[in-house]
Amino acid sequence: MQNYFINILNSIRKINALRDKLSLWSRRVKTGNYSKFPSFEEIVDDIESSSSVSSGCEEIMFHLKVLSMSFDRYFGFGKIENFCRMDYESVLLQFG
Repeated sequence: MQNYFINILNSIRKINALRDKLSLWSRRVKTGNYSKFPSFEEIVDDIESSSSVSSGCEEIMFHLKVLSMSFDRYFGFGKIENFCRMDYESVLLQFG
């Protein structure tokens, strides 16, 4: 995220994209899609016990929630739409 050509808006977009991915991954784990966790997916394929799988799912969702909360605490500026509002039509008319 540190580079000569990186600005605050690009950084915010990347941070928000990761926050959205964490939420998406959590929803997928709830529905039984473990594609972003290949090691766990292999274990689930080998295990017959549903209690072990649900325990593993709870652990993954817990860690994703903690990570998301950490991001909210460190980068609590919200979505980019709330951070930087710009009326593009008025800008185009002004410079148009």
